[in-house]
Amino acid sequence: MPITDRATAAADFDTPATARPARYLGIDPGLGGWAAIVDGDGKLVGTWPTPTLPHPTEPTRRVYDRHGMLVLIHKIAGPGIDGVAIEKQHVMPRNGALAGYASGFGYAMWLGLLLAGAHLDPLEVASQTWKKHHGVLPPPIERRPGMPLADPQALGAWHAQKPPKGAKKSIMRAWKKARPQPPAAEQAEWEKLDRKHKAGRRDEGARLAVQKVQELHPMLDLRVSPRSSQLSTDKAVAVLLAHFARDVARALPRG
Repeated sequence: MPITDRATAAADFDTPATARPARYLGIDPGLGGWAAIVDGDGKLVGTWPTPTLPHPTEPTRRVYDRHGMLVLIHKIAGPGIDGVAIEKQHVMPRNGALAGYASGFGYAMWLGLLLAGAHLDPLEVASQTWKKHHGVLPPPIERRPGMPLADPQALGAWHAQKPPKGAKKSIMRAWKKARPQPPAAEQAEWEKLDRKHKAGRRDEGARLAVQKVQELHPMLDLRVSPRSSQLSTDKAVAVLLAHFARDVARALPRG
């Protein structure tokens, strides 16, 4: 797939904002993420899935199509973009190094391609920020279970052995490492309930995001694919991020 004419694209990037309708881009940078553009009136211009390719050695996996991503940026940013919002990525506890690497890799790739390919410096937005802005931050579904504690007597004996103030860091580390742990069964049960709690909040947040986008754009097809009945949370996130970029730009003082 050839890259669009660079001279034309460069000229489009420099088009004065007053000579064209305002456009705002939102990006969910995950492997299954989407990009979306809304205009200055909040009308949806379009949505595009993140370009991916089959993994060269593992056909069941997919990887980012870096060339396709650059082509997509030239395609959607050619007419000019007045603001970009991308969801900030960070490593989640217990997600594992591979999951953290994958999300961070795509995130960094989008940032680099936006800057180098379209001269766009995106607004990096924490998920809590844009969710709160749009009123889709899920409330606590249930009380988070309290972390189990070790035997009180063992904990008391451990606290009594605390090194004096000013002790060497190595001694303090050894003391902290020796902290009595709760029974394995109780710890496992707590972790199970904690995962259930977090999954419930994620599901509720996804439902609220999809519902918000359906209210804003009733005609938008949010299905993952034409043959699927499953709705794409990632597409909804991209649309809400585009609206966030628009709202931020409108709130800025006009110079």
